[in-house]
Amino acid sequence: MLWNELLADLRADMKDPQGTRLDADTALLYLKFALRDYSEWNPLVQTTTLDLDSLGMADLPDDWLRTYVVRDPDGNEIKEFWGDSNPPTTLVLTGQTKYWWREGGSIRLTSWADVPDTITFLYGAYHTWPATATATGFSLSFPDKDEEAILLYIRWKAAGSVRTKTAYLDRYKTNITAGNTRRDNPLTPEANTLYDEYYRIMATRYGNTGPIRLEKT
Repeated sequence: MLWNELLADLRADMKDPQGTRLDADTALLYLKFALRDYSEWNPLVQTTTLDLDSLGMADLPDDWLRTYVVRDPDGNEIKEFWGDSNPPTTLVLTGQTKYWWREGGSIRLTSWADVPDTITFLYGAYHTWPATATATGFSLSFPDKDEEAILLYIRWKAAGSVRTKTAYLDRYKTNITAGNTRRDNPLTPEANTLYDEYYRIMATRYGNTGPIRLEKT
C-alpha cells in the first residue's frame, strides 16, 4: 500500500476529504506513532550481515527490535546464551558451542581463535514510513490486512489531540462557567473505544501480550 492510498482511506474513514480536521503532516506524525506501536506486535522481518570486531561484537541495526536467528558464514545457527551466570566472553578451546548475547546496543559472540568475521543476522525491525508527507508514492511495509488497525490508531491519536483543544470543549464546561451541568468529556470514551478496537485486532492476530517484551539483562 502507498502512503497516498492510506491517507485517502484515512480521510474517507474520518469523513474529512479535504484534510481540514487532520492535515497530511499531522497524519504522518500519527502514522509514525502507529507504526512504532504496531511494530512491537508484528515487526518487519529483515536480514543483514554484521561485521564482528576483535572481541566478537557488532552494533545492532538502528531499526532493531528483536533477534530471530544468528548464523555463521557457513549457515550454521549460533545459539543464544541463556545461562544463569554471566555470558562466557572467552572460550579458548576449539569445538565449543558458539553463543551470542546482547550487550547494550551490540550483539556479542564467544571469542576464540575461530570466531567468524561476519554473521548473518535475521531480526525484527520497525516498519517504515515516508520521510515527508509529500512522498505520496512511498510504499508502506505493513500487510494490507492490517490497514484497519493502523487507521484506528491514527484516529485514536487524532481524537486525543482534539480533546486538548478548548474550542471543541466549550460546550462541555461546567454549569458555573457555561450554564451546562455536564462535567464529563464525551470525546474521551470515543478515543478509548478506538484504541480498544485497535488492541482487540492486534491481540487477536498477534497474541495478547501487546508490545510488552521480556528480555534477559
